[in-house]
Amino acid sequence: MLALGTRPAEAPLALALLLASAAAASPTAAAADAPFRIECVDSATGRGVPLVQLTTSGYISYYSDSAGVVAFDESGLLGASVFFMVRADGYVNADQMTCGYQRACAQPGVLLRTRPGGKATITLTRTQPAERLYRLTGGGLYRDTVLVGDTPPVEEPLLSSAGVLGQDSLMAVAYKNQTRLFFGDTECPQGPRNSDCQNYGKFTTGATAALGVPGSQAPSLKYYTSTEATDPGGMAATGRPNVTEIAEWNPESFPHPRAMLAGPGRPIRNYEDNTWVGSLTVIREVTEERMYLTYVCPNTQLQGLALWDDGDEVFKPVGGEKGYDMRYSGAQWVQLLKPGAEEQGYAYYASAFASVRVRATFNAIEDPAAYEVFTPCGPQGACNTTMGEDSWEWHRGSLGKPGAGAAGRQYDHFGPQDEAKAIKAGWLPHAAARMQTVDRATGKPLVGLSRGSVNWNAHRNAYVLIADQSSTSHQAGNAGSPSKYGELFYCEAPTITGPWKECDRIITHNVTGASCYNPMQLPWLDEGQGKVIYLACTWTSMSSGIDGPTDRVCDYDMYGGQHCAVAVPRYEYNNLVFRLDVDRDLRRGAGGLHDA
Repeated sequence: MLALGTRPAEAPLALALLLASAAAASPTAAAADAPFRIECVDSATGRGVPLVQLTTSGYISYYSDSAGVVAFDESGLLGASVFFMVRADGYVNADQMTCGYQRACAQPGVLLRTRPGGKATITLTRTQPAERLYRLTGGGLYRDTVLVGDTPPVEEPLLSSAGVLGQDSLMAVAYKNQTRLFFGDTECPQGPRNSDCQNYGKFTTGATAALGVPGSQAPSLKYYTSTEATDPGGMAATGRPNVTEIAEWNPESFPHPRAMLAGPGRPIRNYEDNTWVGSLTVIREVTEERMYLTYVCPNTQLQGLALWDDGDEVFKPVGGEKGYDMRYSGAQWVQLLKPGAEEQGYAYYASAFASVRVRATFNAIEDPAAYEVFTPCGPQGACNTTMGEDSWEWHRGSLGKPGAGAAGRQYDHFGPQDEAKAIKAGWLPHAAARMQTVDRATGKPLVGLSRGSVNWNAHRNAYVLIADQSSTSHQAGNAGSPSKYGELFYCEAPTITGPWKECDRIITHNVTGASCYNPMQLPWLDEGQGKVIYLACTWTSMSSGIDGPTDRVCDYDMYGGQHCAVAVPRYEYNNLVFRLDVDRDLRRGAGGLHDA
């Protein structure tokens, strides 16, 4: 270590300046304190890359907004040559500096000559197949774009009229000429993180967006809002409005996100319990269509089915105030089915694999006894006999206890872990497996695909599954996953029930260890009958981290804590949208399944 004031005999760094890509604005056009514009650009598409971290040698971090823009305005540094370390999941800096004798820098980055009103471009090479497009939810979507004086593509680029800062787990469908989007936990500016918008965000919140907007362009969300202070938030433990909290947090006429399903409960409403949603489904009969969702209250494990009321614009429990149990909350509805196939006429649900279905009628979806499970096993979970390809069948049953047949026989839900156990025990041959996937790049078993989205892809002539790899991959001894819930995979199968075999990693968080879970395909945005597909997932530092000497796990409230991924301002706990050109990005042709 050099003593203070000592100069090394030979300079260790040979820095190459990355000059601004355009001349600085003239003094008359830009004020002396105008930000320096930095554009982070995908080298393949020319589009801006969001969520790129630029960090100075003084550990000041900036993050590119949804347009890939950073407005650099640091007092004392603006106008100087500034080194920025460049970090981004799924991308590397194409303008990489070298550090003496052409060595790669330990902290890779660029040196920019900043000046008020000037600009520079950082070109990024994508190392993952899927292109990160924009952030769908939260505050400051296009904050830096606004700061540099550009026009953002959305109507509310800084803060929505509902005051939403963070939203969990998107569920979305096209319904009655609009895109309907619903979310779980929601964060607002008037309370701490664990308050969930002073109880407003403990319930499902929702928004609409126009149909027909290209997937590459961020949509303008219009939230369902209320200005009624007690509708329904600010609740005390009794389930009654807490007048003191309402006066402090929710002044009169202050808009907040409306609860789309407020406090379902038995025998009385429970406004203190979170309500999460799943299985958002649209059923059409002749000229009528209805929108349903399943819900779960995680603290009480209350589960049920709710129907959208077009007049009141809220979901209401099916079966009256008390509702009834529906045990598959969280599975995603398969929105696109193969034309003319036997699955037409059913609603299928995937988590991650499609293994539950019900007739696509109003009466059937509201009847827990009408649902079926796909399993090779016999009744009462009898998987201890020899089974084969012909053993796989759909069995009608009850969602109260999944699979209760007409004769009272119980058929249990059968997932990939159950299948793996049956194979290991010798009861099911591996050739008859439908959910034992492998990573195409390594040929190794792909363990832990748990949450995902399935849809028919006409371009690929196959069903496509996009799923996240959960922490079970670590528990199973697969230490190769660089993040807890941030590795997303693309898989194909000839039928809706598989067999699912080879999968490709399309999104990674190998740099930060962050998570992007509950991926959902957005099939109404598909281009070229599925040649280009769009998907969204929830980005968070929660329950994330990269494997090291010990397994790094974040506690629920340890956003950015020790051994955790960094809680990125504005991005934390929000939904990102990605674009995947199946042929180009996965290097596949359109001639057949999994062809090179």
